[in-house]
Amino acid sequence: MKLNLKRRYITSLALALLSAGCQQLHPPAAPPPYVGTPVEVLPWQTKGLRFVTTVTFNGMFAEQQICDYAASHHYRYYVITLRKPAMNHGVDKTSAMIYR
Repeated sequence: MKLNLKRRYITSLALALLSAGCQQLHPPAAPPPYVGTPVEVLPWQTKGLRFVTTVTFNGMFAEQQICDYAASHHYRYYVITLRKPAMNHGVDKTSAMIYR
C-alpha cells in the first residue's frame, strides 16, 4: 500500500515536471513590442504582422543595410531569410522579409 502511494506520487511529480518543461519548448507566437526602431524577429513570430516586401543586399554590412532600409521606410519588423557567404565571387548576400 505504501509503495503504491509512493509510485503514484513519483508519477504525478514526473508528469508535472514534464508538462512544465514542454511549455518552455514552444516559441512565442507574438513579435516583441515595437520600440521605435526596426526589430529582427524569428519566422514563427510573424503571426498578425502584415508582409510588405522582400529585400536583398550584398556586402559585409548587409544586415545593417536591411535594418537601415526598414528604418528609412518606417517598417517595424524584418526576418533574415538568407545568409549566403561569399564562395566564388567574394560577395556576401543577405535577404530579408519586411513586415509592418
